[in-house]
Amino acid sequence: MTFSGIGQYVDPLIKPLADAEFGDISNRSIKIGSRGKEVVLSLLRQQHAPKILCVLSPKQSDARTLYNDLLDYLGEDVELLFLPDADVLPYERLIVDSRTTNERITTLSKIVTETNNVVVVSSVGAALRKTLHPNTFHNNSIGFLNISPGQDLISTHNFLERLIEMGYKSASMVEAPGTFSSRGGIIDVYSPNHAYPLRIDLWDTEIESIRYFDVNTQRSVEDIESEVSLTVASEQLKAVIEQDAFSNKIKGLDYSDCTAEVNERIQQDLEVLQEASDPESFEFYNGFFNDATLFDYLGQDSLLVLDRKNLIEEEAESIQGKIENITASRCERGDLPQGFPSPTASLIHAFDLDNAINLDTYGIDDSSNLFGSPKQYAGNLEQFIHEITGIKNNDINLIVSRQSFSRLKSLLEVADTTNYQSLEGVTGHKLEPGKCYLIEGDLSVGWNVQISQSTQLRVFTDFEIFGVSRSTGNWQSANEKRHTGYKSLQDLTVGSYVVHIDHGISKFTGLTTMGTFSDKEYLVLEYAQEDKLYVPTDQLHRVSPFVGSSDQAPSLTRLGTSEWSRLKEKVKESAQELAKELLDIQVEREANAGIAYPEDTLWQEEFEQSFLYTETMDQLTAIKEVKEDMQSRKPMDRLVCGDVGYGKTEVALRAAFKAVAEGLQVAVLVPTTVLAQQHFNTFSERLNPYSMTVDSLSRFRSRKEQLEVLEGLKDGSVDVVVGTHRLLQSDISFKNLGLIVVDEEQRFGVMHKEMLKKLRKSVDIVSISATPIPRTLNMALSGIKDMSIIYTPPELRLPVKTFASEYSEEIIVDAVMREIEREGQVFYLHNRVKTMPDVVNRLSEMMPNVRISYAHGRMPEDELESVMVQFANKDSDVLVCTTIIESGIDLPNVNTLILDRADRFGLSQMYQLRGRVGRGERRAYAYLMVPKGRKITENAERRIEAIMEASDLGAGFMIAMRDLEIRGAGNILGSAQSGHIKSVGLELYSQILNQAVEEIKPQDSEIQNDWDNFGQDLAIIDLPIAAFIPDEYVSYLPSKLGIYHRLSKAKDESDVTDMKEELIDRYGDLPNEVNELLNLINIRNFASSLGVKTVNSSDGALLIGFSEDFGGAKFALQKAIGPSVDVRGSSIRVPLRTENELLVTLENILTRYKVFRARLERMV
Repeated sequence: MTFSGIGQYVDPLIKPLADAEFGDISNRSIKIGSRGKEVVLSLLRQQHAPKILCVLSPKQSDARTLYNDLLDYLGEDVELLFLPDADVLPYERLIVDSRTTNERITTLSKIVTETNNVVVVSSVGAALRKTLHPNTFHNNSIGFLNISPGQDLISTHNFLERLIEMGYKSASMVEAPGTFSSRGGIIDVYSPNHAYPLRIDLWDTEIESIRYFDVNTQRSVEDIESEVSLTVASEQLKAVIEQDAFSNKIKGLDYSDCTAEVNERIQQDLEVLQEASDPESFEFYNGFFNDATLFDYLGQDSLLVLDRKNLIEEEAESIQGKIENITASRCERGDLPQGFPSPTASLIHAFDLDNAINLDTYGIDDSSNLFGSPKQYAGNLEQFIHEITGIKNNDINLIVSRQSFSRLKSLLEVADTTNYQSLEGVTGHKLEPGKCYLIEGDLSVGWNVQISQSTQLRVFTDFEIFGVSRSTGNWQSANEKRHTGYKSLQDLTVGSYVVHIDHGISKFTGLTTMGTFSDKEYLVLEYAQEDKLYVPTDQLHRVSPFVGSSDQAPSLTRLGTSEWSRLKEKVKESAQELAKELLDIQVEREANAGIAYPEDTLWQEEFEQSFLYTETMDQLTAIKEVKEDMQSRKPMDRLVCGDVGYGKTEVALRAAFKAVAEGLQVAVLVPTTVLAQQHFNTFSERLNPYSMTVDSLSRFRSRKEQLEVLEGLKDGSVDVVVGTHRLLQSDISFKNLGLIVVDEEQRFGVMHKEMLKKLRKSVDIVSISATPIPRTLNMALSGIKDMSIIYTPPELRLPVKTFASEYSEEIIVDAVMREIEREGQVFYLHNRVKTMPDVVNRLSEMMPNVRISYAHGRMPEDELESVMVQFANKDSDVLVCTTIIESGIDLPNVNTLILDRADRFGLSQMYQLRGRVGRGERRAYAYLMVPKGRKITENAERRIEAIMEASDLGAGFMIAMRDLEIRGAGNILGSAQSGHIKSVGLELYSQILNQAVEEIKPQDSEIQNDWDNFGQDLAIIDLPIAAFIPDEYVSYLPSKLGIYHRLSKAKDESDVTDMKEELIDRYGDLPNEVNELLNLINIRNFASSLGVKTVNSSDGALLIGFSEDFGGAKFALQKAIGPSVDVRGSSIRVPLRTENELLVTLENILTRYKVFRARLERMV
């Protein structure tokens, strides 16, 4: 809303160009110049006051930028909506990204339901995509389901069926829009038009309450007192199919050119389509479901504005041409029958663009080109500030910035204290000529306009000041499900491996109830030789998932032997040695004086503004930590970890800039020549504009070029050098080396690592790795190993859609042609150099019109460089390659990966190779090929299954992250420790290492997270009380395990109370068994605090065992508790009149004992 009041200054200039009556604006064109669309649109809305103002841009990126800018220009009374396009090609059996679907449905429903002041921004592609008819969202239609507290649903079953009819999917736990779950008297549902999911609490069939809840905690966050609406959850609904139209479309199909397989599949699909629930089929058949477009939502009271009509028409023709080509190609291949309905409408049939206002960029008459482009300063802040404040005129200067707001504010305050003012927004302020105003905000570009003979209104943004316009994402949601890769008992399934701290590694086989009256639930663990251990659920704090490599199942421990205790002791000794070694290195670094850099300069800030993307919070934290290290006297030795494409290189770039700005040199050390070239290009592109010299040293360079680089390093004319291990050779001499950036250090040899080890004592080193580090290990090493972890993906990143199949030339052709049809490129990974030419020849025969090149590490340097450069320049469509692309290759236009012989790759390697695609906003695809008709190993099959699920939504993500984290842990700690991690599991190893670190730290400190000791002092209570969670209350096993685990770790009454409130919130009123379970946990904690070890019952008496003998206090205790109680040794025996009073009696005795002990302590 920053600029919602700017219209008062520009309105008189625009009004004459758009003053036609509302119904008479056909074919009008407003020529405004290269900038200022947002201003004109806000004024058109005010002037004509249409119910809906729809703005059509040529491409999705244009529309998104315009939408983001309008957020600052429109008032709070306006409902600003964005209609995204679906990133799927026609006739694909793929699911549209759920965030796209949610935003589309929300926008379409609000267009229908909002009474006034709606502004919609859309691209041509999004507008032409066929969708639900607007009638879907009218009252009492399928599109909405209204509910309110006090409403009687009549039938819960019918209500759930209605949700399914609206496109919702049943789930065990609601974590994503478009899902629902039902648990007894509680229904959770996540509607696309709500920021949070809803929890509906029923009394029989009456809605007792409705609450919003958080998907991460599953706890309610806000009560809803009024009626709420649930929208449909899909754009393809069986309920809206018109039977006659559907039948006519089927009759129009011609299967004569189809393959027999395609013919059979489509006909079978169409027979069951109206009953089917396969969302991939729904997308493929979108043209059968829908015929409406965005234009059908625009009535007579709407105003359509075109963002450059000529470009819109060109884009519409391009879209139509692509669809026709794809259709013809698929029909020719026999993949599609003739006459198959298109999922996208033609612009000619959808809307007459003459009935719209056109915002034209250029014109030749006097009233054209109202808005111009302000002068650009390319990061020269001093010149900008001088010209804004130093040259006196009548102009009004508005500076809009967010990233540099504080810096600009301080500079302006120093430069001009009288004519400068900082504002929160334009509204409510009178802007005066000759003054400069600074506003915190996000605009993509600025503009200027002559508002009088002597006064210009000029708006400057980061684009004009720094030369860049940062990308702004809108995907991030405060309530999105967050996955961290952490594995807990809640992630267990039957057959999972677990670690019991006292008994070792076993296999979880399920839960069972035991006891005389089946009154307790136990975890059943299977050990070697099929021995069983039954773990009470109140002791689950002693159990954790075994986190090890997914390639190999762990060995089960033998019960009743010392095998496990010996193994733990061995791991503990090794961890202590490692902790001491790391601490010694840290102490040595502390003793050496390094380079202490000053605070960031203005130049540094200008450089950082040239970064085109918005940093994530993790990235900013890593940058801050690296700079703090550089500004201290101690030599920096920091590891920056993060997944592929998470922004680690930018962290290294900012460190490099800081070093060079202080007159020091930087060496960037990489493991491969291809990666060296990639980094050389990146560092050159970013640093060269600041007069910093970047060069490279690798086998790509000739002998003569290498000698020139060596001389430049020696005389200081080369500021930054990027190279392989060649940089560590003895003939390398720097004039003033200040920083070494090491990429993927674990891929260097032992000798090179030793050389780096020596350098660490005196030179700043920042290592970057795409192999993530577990949080638990990061915490264990806190204080003796400096690490920055980037867990957060960039905004707008979509998960890679992954397929696995036997080798199929048809699938390969389909995948390649699909990528080429959307003007992208393909990696075809074949990891055998010897047979690579045969693969290239076969692919060329299959696709004669596709440009194919190949690359591998054994090629001559010049040839390899040439091939990679040509592919980067889009001179070829497919690159057949080896794993040479695994590290560092960053080509945003490559969004399809075909992995030949995927069974030969490890899980973490597949995960990282897949990370080479999907680095932009476009959906990426990975195809995992295994040999046709040949059996692959069980481990290979398990790896492929895991990577198939390894998205931000799947359990496979956890598996892939664990494999990567174990690899990362081994990289940091060495191969010996890696073996220990695999023997006891990552979580237990981290705890043991944490204990070792705490024990050798010089300062006295309590040992944190000592898992070996945690819970050892908790009382074990074994009483015939029905205290468990019935299946009827919580039926979903992972949820039940999670609850048991948290209860077992509850330390006090507040923890138990919190759990009780959560259970009531999520599952309804507590059954007696759960109430007793909570009481039992409270009494266990109370008993433990008094030194009780065991509580059980026998022969009509309650037996309480303590950790220490009562000694001489026995008789006094006997008297204090009561004559009927028998006190002897370290136990108390209490006769019971009835077993119904077990807990009451126990609590009463413990309370008396507590009073007695307090009195005794006072006497002592």
